Amino acid sequence: MHNLTYWLKSFLGKDNFRPGQREVVEALLSGRDVLALWPTGAGKSLTYQLPALLMPGLAIIVSPLIALMEDQVRQLQKCHLPAAYLSSSQSGPERVQILHQLEQKQLKMLFAAPERLLEENFLAQLQKQTISLLAIDEAHCINQWGHDFRSSYLRLGEIVKVLRPRSILAVTATSDPQGAEQISLSLGLDRPLLSRLSLDRPNLSYKVIKCASKQRPWLALAHLSRQAGVPAVIYVARRQQAEQLATFFSGRQFKAAPYHAGLSAEARQKILQEFLEGKFDLIAATIAFGMGVDKPNIRQVIHMAPPAAPESYFQESGRAGRDRLPGRCLLMWTAQDFKYWQHCLEDKFPQIQEIDKFVRLASAEKLTALEMRRTEFRAMSSGAWAMLVRAALGYEADLKAPTELKLEPEHLFNYFAALKEAAQRRLDIMERYCRTKLCRRRVLLQSLAQAGAEHCGNCDNCWHRQRLACRFKPNGAA
Repeated sequence: MHNLTYWLKSFLGKDNFRPGQREVVEALLSGRDVLALWPTGAGKSLTYQLPALLMPGLAIIVSPLIALMEDQVRQLQKCHLPAAYLSSSQSGPERVQILHQLEQKQLKMLFAAPERLLEENFLAQLQKQTISLLAIDEAHCINQWGHDFRSSYLRLGEIVKVLRPRSILAVTATSDPQGAEQISLSLGLDRPLLSRLSLDRPNLSYKVIKCASKQRPWLALAHLSRQAGVPAVIYVARRQQAEQLATFFSGRQFKAAPYHAGLSAEARQKILQEFLEGKFDLIAATIAFGMGVDKPNIRQVIHMAPPAAPESYFQESGRAGRDRLPGRCLLMWTAQDFKYWQHCLEDKFPQIQEIDKFVRLASAEKLTALEMRRTEFRAMSSGAWAMLVRAALGYEADLKAPTELKLEPEHLFNYFAALKEAAQRRLDIMERYCRTKLCRRRVLLQSLAQAGAEHCGNCDNCWHRQRLACRFKPNGAA
């Protein structure tokens, strides 16, 4: 067995393992698969970096975000460790150089998005390598019932069969038991070690305010103006709101910038880098400000409206206080917010009559998917249409060829009924979180199938309870 503490210090400059890390590293080194359900900031990157350096061959780390890959590779290269990433943001010469390093077996770690692994030429190059480890970061993206599903993640099981890695590691901070089971089945994990750490972040406080939309910028301003109010991330639902809020705070002596998918990749990267370097006090962002952004000293995360799922809120609010110092999480809401999400929910999934019509046209008339879309399904949202096509025809369906159903109609109906039911359940939990008089931390943890204390002492409901207890102490009580 490797002297892990020695290599931990030699390679990564760390003196000791944090909870759970050694167990996962030892399992991977022994050739065992691992599913790790760990909170943000628990040190998950070490669990694949150290085995990758110690095992013969190449480790592939699947990551959903370019910014996350860039940051990790930058840190590894500072330690003179052989790591690289491939992304669409790189120039042609950069990609050629990395592919040459790969061919010459000069790399120990290669970071890539799942979409790139599905490219036939790239996959053929990887087949020439000995794959020591396949690590899937943000593995909840596999979960079709989850808040951040990416269809390319669902196809990673195909990659496993082709590359046959010695060990597989799947890591996520936001999966309930149903999601964890789907991750394991989708990847074909072989009797995996389940490493579960408490998702509780005691250094984070939670507060919820019910208020009108026009009040929200001013309430956010009040919270940001207090001591240790920045750096901060303010989440909004729409791009225009991000722009408006950035302007609002910039006019009030804050260095603020918007961050959303409407900006170019170069602009987003520049804003993110300057935020990481402390040149901005706050970012007004849509969910495009995504997973794995590594800025440990974010003091506040403010949601101008509730997200549609507790997993989303847990992950986004969890970007505060990753340095383990106090972080504050504020959420503002009205009943209208949930009416909006309910409308989106109805629009997000195919309706029963739409599924029935699709099945009839695909089975009887053999129309192509493109013909059906143009003539019968123009009113469907693009997201619902894409979801229906993928489920009914498969992920690689030729939209110009006569349709051929891959699922029995009954299974198709049941599949979308289950998806909608799961989404509705998550929305209901989120509304309960906003309305509850109970400990908010407990409600949030229970939504992820974790136990929480009856009173955490660090949320607005617990503070209110403590104030009442002090006010109405019996006479003579200490």
